[in-house]
Amino acid sequence: MPVLRLSARSRRLREGRCACLLCAMAGRLGSQIDWTRIAALGLLAGLLGLRVIDPVPVQIVRNLTFDAYQQIEPRAPGSFPVAILDIDDPSITEIGQWPWPRNRIAEMVERATADGAVAIAFDIVFAEPDRLSPPQIAADNPDLPEDFRDALSALPGNDAALARTFATARVIVGQTSVRSALAGLETARTIPEVSHAVIGPDPLPFLVAFPDLVENLPELEAAAAGRGVFNVRPDPDGVFRRVPLVMSVENRVRLGLSPELLRVATGGEPFAIRTNAAGIDGVVLAGRLVRTAGDGTVRPYLTRSDPARFISAADLLEGRVPPGRLAGHLVLVGTSAIGLEDFRATPLGIPMAGVEIHAQLLENILSDTLLVRPNYAIAVELVGALVLCLL
Repeated sequence: MPVLRLSARSRRLREGRCACLLCAMAGRLGSQIDWTRIAALGLLAGLLGLRVIDPVPVQIVRNLTFDAYQQIEPRAPGSFPVAILDIDDPSITEIGQWPWPRNRIAEMVERATADGAVAIAFDIVFAEPDRLSPPQIAADNPDLPEDFRDALSALPGNDAALARTFATARVIVGQTSVRSALAGLETARTIPEVSHAVIGPDPLPFLVAFPDLVENLPELEAAAAGRGVFNVRPDPDGVFRRVPLVMSVENRVRLGLSPELLRVATGGEPFAIRTNAAGIDGVVLAGRLVRTAGDGTVRPYLTRSDPARFISAADLLEGRVPPGRLAGHLVLVGTSAIGLEDFRATPLGIPMAGVEIHAQLLENILSDTLLVRPNYAIAVELVGALVLCLL
């Protein structure tokens, strides 16, 4: 009997030790699980904070993902009343080096209008007098015989001829801004207001801002039916993914070149900007609301470069374009000539002439195919990520 009682006591002692050991292990395991959860929550908070701060490396990763989607499935080409009058390499070979005399530019406008073009926009700025104008040649060459200089000075200037042609058609002149140390400096003039309405808060604090405006010669500006700014800023990696539909230039609201072309072509009525507390919501243009990002930019949904959009300027000037080719079309005048360096890196991974990006933006507006990211998108992403990670 004493031996049996000792054995039972030993069993109870051993069971007590085991129970203590299990409790200690469970405590340590519980402590480990708590720290893991705390670490996971801290990591989640850090990642969400990083997305809110949105440093350049995060932007680049997001943009590369966006590019991959476009490269996998670019927009399907379609038939639109949009054409590019292209100052291409064959045109420069045939007509001569750029810039051409302004009387040849006037001839291009006359021929395009006669062929039925609704409106013509220039992705070019004529900021200085034409050096090939007869009076300018006389002024630049004092050694010419006096009677010859007098005869040249008496001839009409090319800029005046271009202004007269602009006045007979719906022409939108292009304007731009100098991206330089001028940013933030006061200018000696105030550019005029453009007729528009604002639905909501003041849009100027939200818009992409440019410091100054490079305009055309005063007689060309006065003769034009519209004025559009063709400034575009690339993302930090140098790719052009966004185009300002509306922007701030010298604290004045301005439309981009393509929307201004559409506005003039559809009657020239004032546009409107719709805003909310988060920024720009959209632009009312040609009787419809075009949704934008909070800063007034849009993301074009691109097709690959399409030769069907282009008409060689030389073909138009030399009468080789089929009659009616431009009838009912919105025409953009620009260049794809390699030496003029107007090519831009695009989300498709290939460079594209800047004028073709303007044309594709018009196609997107006409077909309602812009890639829209609403103002509330970041809030939805952050809340969705938080809920899924907590689950």
